[in-house]
Amino acid sequence: EGFAGLQFQDKQKTTRFLNWVTAYQQQYNHFSGIHLDVEPYTDSSWQINEQPLLDQYFAYIEQMQHASKKLGLYFEIDIPFWFNHVTYTNRFGAGIASHWLIDHSDGVTIMAYRNDASIIIPLVADEFAYAQQQQKQVTIAIETAQSFEDDFVSFYNASPLALYAAIDTLYDSYGTTIALHYLPTWQAL
Repeated sequence: EGFAGLQFQDKQKTTRFLNWVTAYQQQYNHFSGIHLDVEPYTDSSWQINEQPLLDQYFAYIEQMQHASKKLGLYFEIDIPFWFNHVTYTNRFGAGIASHWLIDHSDGVTIMAYRNDASIIIPLVADEFAYAQQQQKQVTIAIETAQSFEDDFVSFYNASPLALYAAIDTLYDSYGTTIALHYLPTWQAL
């Protein structure tokens, strides 16, 4: 697991992380991949600085993709389900953010944080179809932690049967790995 939040903007931390991963991998060869959860939209200026933040984020992803490839590691990133509605126009070209990220990774985990499979299924359809077309691995992640955004984001208050029924429905619909965020709240269910 890599950096969460906005650490992609800290070039020194990125350099330290890559140096550490490289040294560790060369010595022990234990890692099979790098999985990043980087969320540029959590920056308080996202609403007014979306394009510059995407530009910085894409540069970071490209750097991490290159480093992963150089080390022979699988490279996967988390993306929010709504990134298929975010467009970019920057030095990387123009297009749909989720598509660019899928193109620059070996696989993605779509953070589909809703508490109803019938709502999640259409939310991830575009990213899933595009990733399949590009022959990239897809994982669909659902939330079990309490959400302060709204009640419909998480299975936190759901019964275990409702959670497992949703997992079954998602798996039946997409035939891919379903991830649960996160372990302690899933165990509490």
